Amino acid sequence: MTQPQGRSEGYGAGFWRWGGLGAHDAVPALPVGTYAMNGNRGQFAVIVPGRNIIVIRRGFDLPAAPFAMPRFAAGVVATLDKITK
Repeated sequence: MTQPQGRSEGYGAGFWRWGGLGAHDAVPALPVGTYAMNGNRGQFAVIVPGRNIIVIRRGFDLPAAPFAMPRFAAGVVATLDKITK
């Protein structure tokens, strides 16, 4: 999936572009080219093609307590990067 010039994040072709999201503490942001499908009440599929990673969450969130999926997915990618090097 290519990103329009001048836009790093946003919605397109049924997917959310998430490259650059999720950074926290010692965890870097999601890699450029990451995209996601967001389902109802906390269901997510995050695709990181540059690392051959797909992170799936089948959750049930209440509207007042959403799950921080970009942060979680960035942590998964960072952990996999550490253990596969």
